[in-house]
Parts: sequence; C-alpha cells; structure tokens
Amino acid sequence: MMRPGVDLAALVALTERAVRRFLDAGVQVVLLSGGDPSSQLPFGRTLGRRAALLTAAIVGLARRHDLVMVDMFNDVEIRRPGYWSADRLHLNADGHRRVASHVLAALGHTTPAHVVQPGPPGGRGLLSEARYYREHVLPWVHRRLRGRSSGDDRIGKHPDWITIETTTATPPR
Repeated sequence: MMRPGVDLAALVALTERAVRRFLDAGVQVVLLSGGDPSSQLPFGRTLGRRAALLTAAIVGLARRHDLVMVDMFNDVEIRRPGYWSADRLHLNADGHRRVASHVLAALGHTTPAHVVQPGPPGGRGLLSEARYYREHVLPWVHRRLRGRSSGDDRIGKHPDWITIETTTATPPR
C-alpha cells in the first residue's frame, strides 16, 4: 500500500478471493484493518488516504459476506505513539495487545481494550527526528531505489507447516 501506483482495487479483489476460499473451507473469517500511523510518518497524508479507502472497501467486503470485522484504522487510541515501534510503522507489543483485545471482543469475549498509560508529553526534537530518518526512512528509500524489500533474502520463522493443536477455551468467570 505504500508503493507508488498501488492498485487498491486489486488488493481488495485478492482479499475477497482469499475470504471466499476460507468460507468454502468452513473457516470462520475475521477481517481486520490496520491501525493508522499516518500522522507519524513522512508522506503520511498519502498513506492515510489510501488506508482509509482500503479500510472502507474491506468493511464493505465484511458486510457482503456477514463477517466479523475489527476496524483498528478508526481506533483513535491506537494512533498514540505508545502503541508503535521505533519505525513508527509497525505496532509494538502494546499495540498488538490492543488489537488482540479488540479481536477477542469482536468474537464475543468480555475483554477490555488494552490501553497504555499516558507517557510524558514529549515532542520530537531535532536529534530524535534525525535519528529516525537515519535509521528508518533513509534505509527504506535506499531499498526502494535499488528495487529491494526488507524481506529479501530472509526466510520465514516457520518455513514449513507446523501443527497447532486446538483447545477449547473455558470462558473467564
């Protein structure tokens, strides 16, 4: 979604194709939109507009197929810096906890949404911004110019299929 010329309609079509395959296999599908980090990113307005369009399309897809939808894009709380990693693009552990609590709630579990404690009001100083650009933005630009991805030459954490035993969870009392 971050690349120039992205085809959002194609992304939605791929998602719908995957949804249909899961539904045909009898799998309960939960669709999830990502949180919105755009206010923290260079070119964030462009990313935010694209993400809003993609989220709206996925919400529509969820409605058409009567699926559980967890809309994290419009969750204002998760936009706070305390939920994001140093690259300002990926969630940190607290961000993942918040998403997980929303997914559990959408599935009918009485789970309060995870909230981080407010930190000290801190602006981003010149040194921290320079460090951010040096460590995250410039390497990303360099990879794009070379036609590379951060995932190139990496293997998955689990390169082969693994079996996960199902359990029947007992609801909390």
